[in-house]
Amino acid sequence: MPAAQTEVVLTFDNLGEAADEERGLPTGPPPHPSVAVVLPRLLELLHRHDLRATFFVEAVNAQRYPDALATILAGGHELGCHGWRHEFFGQLPPSERPAILQRSLAALRGTGADVVGFRPPGGTLTRYDLALLAARGIRWCSPAGSAPGIDHDVVCLPYAWSLIDAYWLAPALAALRTRDGLPEEPLAVERYLEAIGAELDRVGGADAPALVCLIMHPFLYAGEPGPEVLDGLLERLARLRESGVADVGPGTEAARRLRERDALGAPAIDAASWA
Repeated sequence: MPAAQTEVVLTFDNLGEAADEERGLPTGPPPHPSVAVVLPRLLELLHRHDLRATFFVEAVNAQRYPDALATILAGGHELGCHGWRHEFFGQLPPSERPAILQRSLAALRGTGADVVGFRPPGGTLTRYDLALLAARGIRWCSPAGSAPGIDHDVVCLPYAWSLIDAYWLAPALAALRTRDGLPEEPLAVERYLEAIGAELDRVGGADAPALVCLIMHPFLYAGEPGPEVLDGLLERLARLRESGVADVGPGTEAARRLRERDALGAPAIDAASWA
């Protein structure tokens, strides 16, 4: 079978209270709903559709929710690094980044996971950061951007803001929505699913994208609608994989396939964080 036209990287960001704490928002008593309520249901959905994903988690969760991380790994999924407590990586002084990265990777790798992926909270990376990641065993990263590539031997699998559920659903990304002419207030989850559907419509066609990087946030499904609202999207991803027009799965596998094709130029990544 010929190589699929499109790499669909399936990822989930954030776990527990870490991001709220970093932003100074109130948090309730543990366990956080994203851990106790949403994660088990998400893992069941992924199992139902025989899909595997990368879970980018803040490394503090290795201390707070080790059982949750073990369950993710037991399901065949990948753990990726999302900072220690969701620090906006691009806004940290460069002198502070190595220590935070080292602490985070040590904690996550202490779970027994082979953590080789990194997504910077806030979306921003520089060439300096890519060298820093490479020196600490990171083989692929996922910042904001428009085209995959490779630099300092780190494969970049960038994402588009409009393909993130938080772009449509989270109050914190209001500035991005208004920049693009959308309402400041969060929109219905159906708008997010429509945007993803339109992108997936291109897969298998003459203008098929080389990369579709999907990001979902478990905390957004702690109320209504619950994570089951993603069932149809996951079913469609499974069908695309089975049809052979797309490879769907964790970032490590997508990065490996792109390396093997030896067709990666310089990555197109964004220079500014949304925050």
